[in-house]
Amino acid sequence: MLGHVYFDRAFSNTFVRILESIVRSPFYEEKYADELWETIFARNPDCLSMDMRRYPAGQVLEFDSVDELMEFDPSFLAKVECPALDNIVDVLGCERTQLHGFYPIKNGLTNLTFHFAVGAEEYVYRHPGVGTEKFINRAAEKDADTVAHELGIDRTFVYEDAEKGWKISHFVPNAKNVDPLDSSEVARAMQLARTFHESGARIDATFDFYRDGLGYERLLKGHGNINIPGYDELREKVTRLNEYCTADEGFSVCFCHNDYLPLNFLIGEDGSMSVIDWEFAGMGDPGNDTATFIICSQYNEEQANAAIDAYFGRAATPVERRHFWARVVLGGWCWYVWALEKDAEGAGVGEWLDIYKSYAVTYVDKVLSWYEKNDTIAA
Repeated sequence: MLGHVYFDRAFSNTFVRILESIVRSPFYEEKYADELWETIFARNPDCLSMDMRRYPAGQVLEFDSVDELMEFDPSFLAKVECPALDNIVDVLGCERTQLHGFYPIKNGLTNLTFHFAVGAEEYVYRHPGVGTEKFINRAAEKDADTVAHELGIDRTFVYEDAEKGWKISHFVPNAKNVDPLDSSEVARAMQLARTFHESGARIDATFDFYRDGLGYERLLKGHGNINIPGYDELREKVTRLNEYCTADEGFSVCFCHNDYLPLNFLIGEDGSMSVIDWEFAGMGDPGNDTATFIICSQYNEEQANAAIDAYFGRAATPVERRHFWARVVLGGWCWYVWALEKDAEGAGVGEWLDIYKSYAVTYVDKVLSWYEKNDTIAA
């Protein structure tokens, strides 16, 4: 089975039924998630009928990469209409014929990215994902990228177009992400957050879990009423918690990443650590970054408290711990509503919707009780 394939309606209807049964299988992630459609077809020859059409050798060619295509047609890059290539040559001052090493990079929930090289220098090009213009202030992101680069927090940044959102960065070969189960790496990540929080850096943008969550909610309502059991009750509790948290003293607004999850760290072979993807950056609560790290690491309560202590470089005070747990709840709610809107747009984030929601639902009553009883010891 090589080459192009045509599915007629009868084949498609049968294939969909088989595919749905596979996806519903409790062993889907373990056994089937990475299978190609050809594998499913090969297992079901009795009910999936397909005819073969042979072609002479060399008439149908398959290219698995741009580099393979260029071996066949060296003039391809020079002739193809591609704004991304135009952007690259304009920024890097090179010729299209010098570009090579193209392959996709799949990490992340929102954007499309690919690797490329100019000579021996490797880069990453990012193209904004579907619907991101509703959530992302690209001018603010560019400002944040620039500040983070100047602070030495993001060594990868090269250029970003503040209007269209495309971006070029240095590629870090053999890089790894922060391991949320490695206490030494988590401690580095938390201390790095504190470094840029206390840097005095400022950009002309803000980010607040509650206020921005309401913004995502307004977008969501544009698709119709929110008929989700328990949504209004959770929203009311989150609103009360936000009032308490906002009234806390001693947590000044600072320069925050706000999407501070393990995948947004690159640790190079030399041990250097960069924080990338400053799309949600803005002046915000210092607890925002620890909260997002906790949520996206899927920490339990003990692990979350350890991360909070690592941020302060000591055991957090009861007031500090209560405040940072409030940010976890507010962050869970914010990213939950964001995920609902993404889902409504047709660009859902899968299981992450339920993960985000769980941190709001699981902890909101507990943290509210700490505030309403003025209980700073139980925290």
